[in-house]
Amino acid sequence: FLQQTTSKAPLVLTVIGEQSSAKSSLLNSTFGCNFRVSAGRCTIGMYLSVVRWRSDTIVIFDTEGLLSLEESGSIFDNQMVSMAMLSSHM
Repeated sequence: FLQQTTSKAPLVLTVIGEQSSAKSSLLNSTFGCNFRVSAGRCTIGMYLSVVRWRSDTIVIFDTEGLLSLEESGSIFDNQMVSMAMLSSHM
């Protein structure tokens, strides 16, 4: 899909933050994504959405909240942040 729409490489944007800090809501309102939102834990792992803006393709990663009660331990948070930072432009 990405190769068919443009010859430019896609931009990759990732949002990282604490659990229930409105990361998914921010992406939904800013980019018109359809990430699930509610009070508490919604995103498990990383979700992806692809949007077009002008002539650019933007790949958006919505990450699970850091410091979540369900994933007690810093190893998972460190892995999530490392994956997000290494794969993102912004």
